[in-house]
Amino acid sequence: MTLLGSLLNRETLPVQNFQAIGDLDGSYYTYEGSVKERHLEAFRRAKSCGFQWYMLMGMNPSWATASGSPMDTSKNEPLKTKEQLANFKQYIKDVLQFMKDNGAKPDYAELTNEYWTGTEETYRVVWEALREVYPDDIPAVGPGGVGFGGIPDFYIPYASDNDITVEGPSWHAFWKDDKFATFPQLTKWADTIRSLQEQYPKANGKYIIWEENNAGSTNPTDWARSMSNVIRTGVDKNIKGCMESKNWNGMSDLMTTNVKQQNPAARRPIWWVYYSSAEGER
Repeated sequence: MTLLGSLLNRETLPVQNFQAIGDLDGSYYTYEGSVKERHLEAFRRAKSCGFQWYMLMGMNPSWATASGSPMDTSKNEPLKTKEQLANFKQYIKDVLQFMKDNGAKPDYAELTNEYWTGTEETYRVVWEALREVYPDDIPAVGPGGVGFGGIPDFYIPYASDNDITVEGPSWHAFWKDDKFATFPQLTKWADTIRSLQEQYPKANGKYIIWEENNAGSTNPTDWARSMSNVIRTGVDKNIKGCMESKNWNGMSDLMTTNVKQQNPAARRPIWWVYYSSAEGER
């Protein structure tokens, strides 16, 4: 099973996984001055392992937040003022320019994550920052709504109307009570996105991305079935989400990274399912 493409490292500004710094409560603001350098180092380490860099474009910096914290809201509602949007765009642009000046280039740019930094307008200004630094050739992905129907149009009509793109529409789905994604369910999801991409070709749809596969099961049989159905339905990328309490930093739930337990970097059986599915190129 080598049909899902190369391994991805999905990492958030302010490099949460690399430094094991929480990204929701503002604790990383203490280290905000070094975020560009830390992000570049995380990129280099991922590339040294042969990973693709799936760059989530940030939590709020302390000077471009509508809520006073890294996350504006968990609801599908815009909160940022025009000034905050402009500041957030400049923040992303500064980080991207630093990366480019140091020879680094993300393979994918995730412009928004759920509703944490905003909605359509945030997506637009981050898209502008991306294209002003790296013209045209890095796929813009998002919005990563909560549940497949969390952002039902995936900003595709908005992108088309505003002359921006969504190369990789993405979503987060399956929660603690679910074991695996059935073939009919994944077919319905994939066909819905394909239909939107066909209706709005200006949005430049190229990929279908199940960005957080958040099934609660850790049974390798369940994950093998999910991987098989991802491949059969033509979903291009599939990223394991983090579900366990105190297990957020590191390789999500593929490994035991809870620092309160013995052997905090133990590979679980589902790690091998993911590895066998992802090694190689489609």
